[in-house]
Amino acid sequence: MRTSTSEGKHREQLTVWMHQDNLDFIDDLAFLSRKRQQMQVKKTSVSEAFVSVLIGRWLDTISSSLLCERTKQIPSEKGIMERRWKCIRYTLRKSSNCITREALTWNPKGKWKSGRPNTLRRELEVDVKWMNRDWKQMERIAHYS
Repeated sequence: MRTSTSEGKHREQLTVWMHQDNLDFIDDLAFLSRKRQQMQVKKTSVSEAFVSVLIGRWLDTISSSLLCERTKQIPSEKGIMERRWKCIRYTLRKSSNCITREALTWNPKGKWKSGRPNTLRRELEVDVKWMNRDWKQMERIAHYS
């Protein structure tokens, strides 16, 4: 898609290769971000850099949603969630005694001091609540998909 400047001239045309690079970037962002807040900070800084490259200079302030719409990109959060849950669905389809599946439901015993960092399980529980589902529903979805 071409982006237009205030003069109405078209500057750059996004190619299929650029779109593929953006998909690879979302994968990288998903692996580098342990928490949603970290992902948001990285996404914002990348959006600012992308706008400066795409437009060349700041003509108008552009929102992230408008930028995604113009470049026909899916929102980064949505892409990251899809890729993360694709990996988790694969893990949930494994046998119940597989160590990688047990890691998702493992709950350490004992008392921990306050300030304990979030485990993968806690992060996933937050995501499951955000999707208005529970853990059993997610396991069933994984087996049928």
